[in-house]
Amino acid sequence: MPDPTHPAPARHPLTLRVLAGLPGADTIRHYARILYMTTLSLADARAGFSRLIESANSTHERFEVTRNGRRMAILLSADDYDGLLETIDVLSDQPGVQALHVALEELRVGDVHSVDDVREAMAHRRTASE
Repeated sequence: MPDPTHPAPARHPLTLRVLAGLPGADTIRHYARILYMTTLSLADARAGFSRLIESANSTHERFEVTRNGRRMAILLSADDYDGLLETIDVLSDQPGVQALHVALEELRVGDVHSVDDVREAMAHRRTASE
């Protein structure tokens, strides 16, 4: 039975934001896992800190910590944090993002090569350089 003196934490869905400034952003399908963030007071987070860390690492749940009702910190797993940094790094490389868009368009229209084609090209290139 729920304890009325300690109500369940509020859960808020995270939203997916599409980077509208990227070339072709309107034509590429975007997929995302909808994650939920649990909001906790600082006192509750402090009391269950070890449990929160375990949950963040095992389930990838994120926790928003508030003090006096104001957002103060976000707790997430180290893997999720590293993933966010890597995503920022990739999206900050405009030539790389453009190359990804070109590659996705080539894939969409079927302009692809089989593994055998690539192996043959590499073998030909290797023998030509010898």
